[in-house]
Amino acid sequence: MMDQFDREISDRLQQEAKPLPLEYTEKIDRVLEGLSEKTEIRRKPVSYWKYAAALLLFAVLTTTGTQAAVNLYSKHMTEMNEGEKKDINRKTQSAKTDEDSFSRELTGEEQERLEKLRNKYETEGVFPQEKLLEVEKIKDVSDQRPVYCYENSTFYLPEEMLTRQQMLQIVDFWERRDYAVSMENKQAEEKSKDQNISQEKAIEIAKEYAEKLYGVDCADAVSTIEYDKTQLSVDADASSYYVTLEKETWKYSITVEVDSENGSVNQIDLENKKEEECAAGVVPDEKFYRKNVKKVLQYFDKLNLKKDISSIRMIYKLKEDGTLNRGNVKYMVRLRNGSAGVVMYSVSTKDLYRFYRISDYKVAMQMEDQACEKQRDRGLVIYNKLIMK
Repeated sequence: MMDQFDREISDRLQQEAKPLPLEYTEKIDRVLEGLSEKTEIRRKPVSYWKYAAALLLFAVLTTTGTQAAVNLYSKHMTEMNEGEKKDINRKTQSAKTDEDSFSRELTGEEQERLEKLRNKYETEGVFPQEKLLEVEKIKDVSDQRPVYCYENSTFYLPEEMLTRQQMLQIVDFWERRDYAVSMENKQAEEKSKDQNISQEKAIEIAKEYAEKLYGVDCADAVSTIEYDKTQLSVDADASSYYVTLEKETWKYSITVEVDSENGSVNQIDLENKKEEECAAGVVPDEKFYRKNVKKVLQYFDKLNLKKDISSIRMIYKLKEDGTLNRGNVKYMVRLRNGSAGVVMYSVSTKDLYRFYRISDYKVAMQMEDQACEKQRDRGLVIYNKLIMK
């Protein structure tokens, strides 16, 4: 409970508070988002003006000397651990829409009370006794109301008027979600500050290679970008941008891993929207797979690596019934500097759907041989043949 002094301070702060200037909120938006309007960082945009207002509230209360709201609102937000914030952000990203909706229209009285309770929540530390019930999928929505569903960004409300506690639960959900997603955006922004390659440059590189390798027009493609540790790249300890390009008219999405230090492309992944790349049960055609090496050479030529090729191996695996185990063929391309590039061919989609680089060809082949031995023990037949030297 707040004492009388704290209540008077909070009331005065509410009366003296002024709305943030438009240019300030736009600055916060740019700092936190830091991307063009057609680009996301795999973290949906949130109400940045609200986040900025919260930061301003912290600063005002701190400078006045009172710890009332700091120890309530800010403490309530910072009590969320990293796992909880990441989980909230993950579920928010899974939503099909960025805009919240309600299962029924709010009454004028409910809207007015929600706004008042929101102010009390932020400035007086008036919190709900329990958190709002949340589900990820529409199929999990029950008769227990209110409940928020992440899949369609909808609050499912009881038909009767919302109680004070239920309204506080909704406000609490809004505040915690916005805070968690904002912190994830901020962390992503800070992580990428020291990289030699900017996000915009990484997107430019990704589009360039997508156009060269697959003949698509990326001019109006929507791009999402994620900054993370490199996987299957030349430098295992480096960090990379993962840029995903999509277009409604495309039959697939394209993800390109761009090294954040030097801008090299370490991995490319093609994901078909309708067909499975690794469809089992296909009868192999070795003669065709050998001819397919022409496509592999063209692919490496577009990657500016054809001149560095030393040899090519073709690897695929069969079940006991003679069909392909996973419906794909691996082309292991050794380069003259001792590294390798791997291309995967999908028999079902007829695409070279994956490319990745390996720093040490010999080590990679040793690991491949070890994996093949275990697979032979499970009854698989391994075809591992040198087809070009």
